[in-house]
Amino acid sequence: MKPNNSATTGFQNPGQVAANLIGTLHGATGAAMPSSADRHPASAPLAAAVPATPWPSRLTSSRTVSETLEDVRTLFSKTRSLDPVKRSSLKQLADDILASRNAPDLKQSTWMAERLVSVYRGRDFVNPAAFITALAMTFEQFPVEVGLIVSDPVNGTPSKRTFAPSLAEVKADLMERKLWAKGVRLAIGRIEKELTEGERS
Repeated sequence: MKPNNSATTGFQNPGQVAANLIGTLHGATGAAMPSSADRHPASAPLAAAVPATPWPSRLTSSRTVSETLEDVRTLFSKTRSLDPVKRSSLKQLADDILASRNAPDLKQSTWMAERLVSVYRGRDFVNPAAFITALAMTFEQFPVEVGLIVSDPVNGTPSKRTFAPSLAEVKADLMERKLWAKGVRLAIGRIEKELTEGERS
């Protein structure tokens, strides 16, 4: 009989973890960090987890990530019809990312790593626990907002990579999102300049 994968590796079935994560994310209100009694990333029982640690960020769920990216698309559109409140929120988000104000802690970086890994097939990882640990360490090197976008199942790395990414590929995606924040900030600066000049004329 073939041994159970979760029993031999300590890693949960990816499909089940993904289902649990989606339920957790859609039910999040002001906090999206599941608690964990164990620091070991592969042993965190996500199915039974409840929100515990507030995120130091405006991004608190996958829905919020989707809405934020939609606002950015509107910002870059020819109409530039994004309302001032949303524009101000994006400006603050971009400033936070560029200043690296919000670094994820161990629990948050581990949660993001598990979130990303869970949507891929378990057999794609030789040692899932070791990969999650290394991935969490990588997420800790970037602002939490960048990690939340990259680990998002709908808008992040899983949406553009069919097979499980390497550590280098995830890091490249994180770097790309940091540059993206710079583009957002420059676009807002141009819009604000145009509005100011329009009021003066």
